[in-house]
Amino acid sequence: VLDTPVQRVILKEGDGAALKASDTVTVNYLGETYQAKTPFDESYTSQPLTSALSGLIQGWSIGLTGVKVGSRVLLQLPAPSSEDASKSSVAVVIAVLGQHSAAKKEGNG
Repeated sequence: VLDTPVQRVILKEGDGAALKASDTVTVNYLGETYQAKTPFDESYTSQPLTSALSGLIQGWSIGLTGVKVGSRVLLQLPAPSSEDASKSSVAVVIAVLGQHSAAKKEGNG
């Protein structure tokens, strides 16, 4: 349970590393207005989104911190935490595909 207006439901628990605020993540997502259930954005028909977790919409950053790679989560975001211009709450289903830690060095030697 999050101590925030962002609500998170784990639809499928992954078995990878837990995301940290300093990580870069790769996700697929589908966002829709909560009341009308009207999709407004998604990545499944184009390509996954890769971004610093701290650079995402605040509600996503809050909701994804601590989630394990391989998980699929539902985030319910109140209007101020969402990007939807209609000022409606939104629901976003996010599949966490990968994570790159800022502390990790590339290569094996």
